[in-house]
Amino acid sequence: MIAVEAGIITSSKQAFNLLNFFTCFLLSLGSFVFGYFAGITGRTLTKASFLSYMCLIDADGNATAKAPALIGATTGAFQADGVLDIIISGYLADKTGRKRSSIYTGILSTINSAIISASQNVGMFIALRFFTDASGFAFMTVMAVYYAELG
Repeated sequence: MIAVEAGIITSSKQAFNLLNFFTCFLLSLGSFVFGYFAGITGRTLTKASFLSYMCLIDADGNATAKAPALIGATTGAFQADGVLDIIISGYLADKTGRKRSSIYTGILSTINSAIISASQNVGMFIALRFFTDASGFAFMTVMAVYYAELG
């Protein structure tokens, strides 16, 4: 029985459930993936070996002429993808269900992460980053709704 007293919702049943706790804990790993995808860009763009391999710095360590624009495009792809993916993942979650869409998102994340690590140039990296971030934003969107439905 649920009652509202002084604006506070109270329940006579115990709300804590061990199965729900472990389910939410495992689902929180999906939210962790979003945080990882959001944070890894800054760390990657500070590595001299990455910048050299992607021809964003020359042999002396100076930025090339196109480096600022390409670095901006790398971080911009993440934000641009967020606008599209939140709409798409919400629709997908409603159409296929939260559980199934979280499975699709996990598979997409795994495949894209493997492919992006094999990027040969900065253009390929930016394009693949766009698709990899799609799974990160989908995790964020779908998992938040899934948590609420479990409670």
